[in-house]
Amino acid sequence: MRQRSPFERILGEAIREVDPTYCFPYNFSFSASRRIFAWFEGDGKKMSYAIIKTGGKQFAVESGQTLRVPTIQGDQGSKVDIPALVLGSGKDLNLSGDATVAATVIGHGRAEKIIVFKKKRRKQYKRKQGHRQGYTEIKIEKV
Repeated sequence: MRQRSPFERILGEAIREVDPTYCFPYNFSFSASRRIFAWFEGDGKKMSYAIIKTGGKQFAVESGQTLRVPTIQGDQGSKVDIPALVLGSGKDLNLSGDATVAATVIGHGRAEKIIVFKKKRRKQYKRKQGHRQGYTEIKIEKV
């Protein structure tokens, strides 16, 4: 089964109904996001969500969600504030640069090993190297 992106978990099937060529995050633009969020206008649902940026990656999060992000400083159980690029509730978007999301550090760890293997044929050249990316598991407290 294909793992769903954070944005698909928040919006569910609405994305595919709005834009059949959807491919997160490569086709994502804020003009498209306004069309997607307008889909929720009629059913009265108010979802609180944010798009945060940490470790050079962007994550779509909502309150109470637990996720793994690239390593950030902080002891287990400490509170961290992560800058938010977009805050939203239903169809309302806040694109201010000073918004933050409160999170709690659950723990630190390292992902599974990835093997990097280089080879040039017929030249007796082979290099094998392993890599384990560090991560921090956080729980979003308040959006």
